[in-house]
Amino acid sequence: MRALPGEGVTVPIWVLGSSTDSAYLAAQMGLPYAFAAHFAPTHMMQAFAIYKEYFRPSDVLDKPYAMACVNVIAADSNEEAAFLSTSMYKMFLGIFTNSREPLMPPFDPAGLSDLWTPEQEYGVKHMLSHAFIGDKNRIEKDLKTFVENTGIQEIMTITQIFDQSKKEHSFKLFTEIMKGNN
Repeated sequence: MRALPGEGVTVPIWVLGSSTDSAYLAAQMGLPYAFAAHFAPTHMMQAFAIYKEYFRPSDVLDKPYAMACVNVIAADSNEEAAFLSTSMYKMFLGIFTNSREPLMPPFDPAGLSDLWTPEQEYGVKHMLSHAFIGDKNRIEKDLKTFVENTGIQEIMTITQIFDQSKKEHSFKLFTEIMKGNN
């Protein structure tokens, strides 16, 4: 196989997956593994366990190395984060119901109950069960527990915030959290 224009460069190869099949593949090949918990959390813990159990050392890695991809909405307060997260909830409802639209402005979180049926709410909240939403203290606490439970070495984030300056601020706050954990 030839990859153009990247031929000859040494870019680290990862296996990204959202199922247990990808965990087996990454383990058999001895490659780093990233799980897409930002939209498909159902099999995350099982996938990480499979990856660790079946990992075969390779020229790339001598032991398992895993990453989780998660949603993060950090703000100066938990209330502001809850407000900003309504855009993400509405977007994921569109994915769940196959009625997608661009990311919309946030709205009063009290209006979420008018947005969905109980089944849709369950489905959306399940898809976002590994989302980190809150102020720095809440996210730091929740993230610490998540890392301990998963055993991951890296985290990749996505931030579904409508306002670009609020999105940049969320990344800034998350960076501060991560720097504090090193």
